[in-house]
Parts: sequence; C-alpha cells; structure tokens
Amino acid sequence: MKKILVIAFILFVISVLSCAPKNSAVTYPDSDPRFAGQLIDAAESADAYFWRPTIYGPLFYYYDKSTGESGVLCSDPNCDHTEPEKCLGSAQGTGCPSLTIIGDRLFWIATRQKQDKSYVYSIYSMRTDSTGRRIEHDLELPNNTTPQIILIHGDSIYIYSLFDTVESGVPINDVSLLRVPLYGGEATTITRFENPASEFLDVKVRAMGDSLYYLFSKGYEDGAESNVIFRYDTVSRVFESVYSDNGEAIRDFAADENGCLYVSYVAREDRPARVCRIENGNLVKLFDFSDEDRYSRYVRLSDGIAIGESYDDYAQMPTLWIRRLDGSTLFYGKLPDSFTNSIHGTVTFINAIAFCGDDKYIFISFEPIISDLDFHEWPAFFIRYEITENGLIETLLCSAPPVSIGG
Repeated sequence: MKKILVIAFILFVISVLSCAPKNSAVTYPDSDPRFAGQLIDAAESADAYFWRPTIYGPLFYYYDKSTGESGVLCSDPNCDHTEPEKCLGSAQGTGCPSLTIIGDRLFWIATRQKQDKSYVYSIYSMRTDSTGRRIEHDLELPNNTTPQIILIHGDSIYIYSLFDTVESGVPINDVSLLRVPLYGGEATTITRFENPASEFLDVKVRAMGDSLYYLFSKGYEDGAESNVIFRYDTVSRVFESVYSDNGEAIRDFAADENGCLYVSYVAREDRPARVCRIENGNLVKLFDFSDEDRYSRYVRLSDGIAIGESYDDYAQMPTLWIRRLDGSTLFYGKLPDSFTNSIHGTVTFINAIAFCGDDKYIFISFEPIISDLDFHEWPAFFIRYEITENGLIETLLCSAPPVSIGG
C-alpha cells in the first residue's frame, strides 16, 4: 500500500482537483454497528482499516489487508510525520471518535481556528489514500455546544452535547441532542434538558437502520439509579421513550436489525454480571456471566455479541468471555498479548479503551499507561482478534508510534 500511497501523492501534486458537487450520486451508508458510538475511532473499507488513537491522536493510521503493511496514513514520501500539522495524515483538532467511510472518502469532525481566532467544528474528508483533503463545511451549531459523542449515520451527523454551566449558583449540565445535515445546514435540536451536576449522567448512543437509540443512565446523591432509553426515527423525526426504570444503572446496550434492545449490568456482590433483552417494556434475563472461579465484572455489548471482561491484574491482559446474544460461547480465556513485546517500560495499567466487534472479529484499542515514560511517549495499539474454534488469532493492525509485533 505504501507504493500506492506514493503514486497517489504524485498524481495529486501534479493534478488540479476538480470541484464536482460533493453530494451528487452519493449513497449514504449506515454507521458501522461495531464502531459507532464506541470509544474507538476506527473504520473499515474493502481494502483497509483506518484508526486514530484517542489519547495519542494527532495522526490517522492505516492497515492494508492484502499486504499487511501499516503506518501513518500519509502519501507524501518526503514526510517524516513528526509535524502533524504539516502531515497529510493529520488528525489535529479531532476529539470525539467520528471516523466514517462514505464512498472512497474518509469523513471526520474536528475543530479548527478561524481567521478571527475563534474555533469552529468542521467536517473534513479525504480520499482513503490521504489525498484530496478538504473541509466539507463548518457545522452550524447552537452556542455552547460541547460534543461528547459524534456519530455520522446516513445523511446526517448526530451529536450528544453536555455543557457545564451555573444557574443561580447551582452547577448545571446543559444537555442536548442535535442532528446536522452532512453536507451543510443548520443543526436541529432533537431534545434539550438541564441535569443537576450533582446527579451523575452517563449517555450512550447506538444506531441501526432508520433508528438512533439514546441511553440515559443516572445516579443520584442518595445512591438511587435510573435508566431511560429513547428512540429517534431518522425518517419521521419522532423522538420517544421506549424503556424506563428506576433500577440499577445499565452498563451497556445494543440494538439489532429487528429493533430489539439488549442491555447489560455489571457484577455486584449478590450476583454476577448479566445480559437482558427488553420485551414490551419489561426486562427479560437472557444469561449471567459467572463460572466457578470468577465473575466477569463488566459486560460490553457490540454487533450481536456480549463481551464479559475481568482482570486479575490491571497491568496485564484481561480474561474475556465472548458470547452470542443467545448465550452460546465463542471464546473464554486470556487475551493473547504478543503486541506487548514492543512496549518498553513498566505497564501500570493496560488501558483497553474499547472492546467491540461481531462473531468473527473483536477489535480493541489499547493505550497502556507506562510509569517510566512521559505521557506523550505512551504507545497505542489497534488490535484485531479473529475468533476461531481454536481460540483467538491476534493481528496488530496499527500502532502509534508504528512498531512490529516483537519489535
């Protein structure tokens, strides 16, 4: 892929870019249910994977499926990538994960400084060979919009914003859900409300077909908890509650193609972690995550699977229990860790940012905390685990800075 990138760069330099309509004859794909709404900035095309570390994140990286080559997504043969602002693979200004592929272009949201020194959120795009970078447009957002989750789905950008403010001396969270046309136009407020800052609020977003689902889990000062799941119909623009309770906080949730909702709960002293399905507004337990030796402390839900996660030592790899939503086991055991051979220093926290995938592959972004290194020297890794009958097959897709397994 490196040769292809260099050739593409040469053609880009000597050619004049056309300014064809940016949204003509474009098919708007749904967001990838494996990555969308997760704490992982990744996308997959037919030929490659693309990734940005969430902490060490000024550059985009690629992995070529056919050659196994990986590195910074930059086609300039003279660039050493040490000055991200000058590199074609620059991801500067990027905060919330938003990387998406539409046609042959990568799209993402980032902030930039305008000539008047103010900052604005803009949608960027470039070809998957890193050429043809452009700003599609600046997002027309309400004042004080502070994105926490960004999801590009179909022909729109969906934003969950939380802005901390004070009213009459009381700290308040100004919460809003927004929809912005992908190719320009004012933002539409789906809903907006105020939440007392003293009440913990956890929000997750999932998308499937014509539906977006928003989970609001709250924790109150007296220890009580509650959950509400809303559905937003992207066609009719109807926003409605589809589930609510005053029970314990939901850890994660997912939706399938039929609109069925699944939720997971962490392990507690009196019971193991569990997965439930919501049926007619009621919780139906599907299965627990327990065995004779341990509880899976956390359970993450992804595209048709549940991933139970437990640690004996947070500086080492976790044990995973990967199951389909019918309860059948795909894998149980310690994660392979060949990529850690390239880490120089003492790992104090393995720091798995996100676990996601389907019944074929699991993707994990690791950003280990190294006590011997400065924060800016901490490495990051994007790993794919293939699920087979004989266990998991580990592939290092990308790393920042780039390394080879065992290197």
